[in-house]
Amino acid sequence: MKEDKEMKKGHLILTIMLIIVMGLAAISCGPKENGKPSEPGQESSNGTESTSQSCSVGIVVKSLDNDYYTTLRNGAEKRAKEKGVDLTFVAPNSETDVQGQVDMIANLIAAKVDVLAVCPSDDEATLPVIQEAGEAGIPVIAVDNDTSYDKKLTFIGTGNFEAALEGGKYCAEQVGKGAKAIMLRGPEGSSNHDQRRDGYIEALTKGGVEILEIKDCACDASTAMSAIEDFSTFYDDIDLIICTNDTMAIGAQRAVETGNLDTLVFGFDGSLDVCKGTAEGKFLGTVAQDPYSMGVIAIDAALDIVAGKKIEERIDSGCTVVTKENAQSFIDLLEEQSK
Repeated sequence: MKEDKEMKKGHLILTIMLIIVMGLAAISCGPKENGKPSEPGQESSNGTESTSQSCSVGIVVKSLDNDYYTTLRNGAEKRAKEKGVDLTFVAPNSETDVQGQVDMIANLIAAKVDVLAVCPSDDEATLPVIQEAGEAGIPVIAVDNDTSYDKKLTFIGTGNFEAALEGGKYCAEQVGKGAKAIMLRGPEGSSNHDQRRDGYIEALTKGGVEILEIKDCACDASTAMSAIEDFSTFYDDIDLIICTNDTMAIGAQRAVETGNLDTLVFGFDGSLDVCKGTAEGKFLGTVAQDPYSMGVIAIDAALDIVAGKKIEERIDSGCTVVTKENAQSFIDLLEEQSK
């Protein structure tokens, strides 16, 4: 009898251990069926929140050659660490290396990440590979730069037209009616830069500012510097250089400084270098986006997706016009986020 009791006790312990092991094996980033994440917007099959321990998220941005995208990476990496997410954050060497970005997206598809977040350098060129992600059952979200992929689950970023409109209004107020401006923009085909261009044009035109030239400088500081050096020989008076990102603004400011030009320079992104330059009076200002929050929100959105929760189709991360008066507060924030 004693032996029977011991055997039954042993069987009970073994059964409990098997149940525990099976329960642990069932834990994953989200409820899955046939090895794929549950459909976005659907409740999980067991009605409980999923754990993030084995969740894999791939984020592909345009480049890491400026502190804007490194700040976005910092936000994503910190949040991923907090939530136990397996994050792969990649980018080509420059925003013009579109094929490099396409290849990186393809690699993440092959790695079967649970969620893919993309910031496409060129919407048309990246659309086919993004569609491949969807066909492979990988949920897609857009961060910072939108994609025309019609099955993306959300866009996280700034309303670029509206932000440029506010920045352009501020510039028009500072230079006044009758002023003349040069616009330096990012690559054709980038929806971000197209929208910023349009916002600037509307604001400057309404403010009575004449736009002399709009030049594609491919988000490159050296190209921007050369462009302003050339334009300064064609035009006697350039009151304002307005740029669709801060990298080009930095190049333009170098040309202004070396050429001893009496010209104001305005950027877009709210990078640390331009915020510091604005505080020092070297720049008129910049439109500050919040790339750090974009990175954080991207991780949170990915976790919601794999947990079967519905997410908003558009999540605005906000923006502010940085001027000499408020630049220091942004400098303090950016330095804190970089730690």
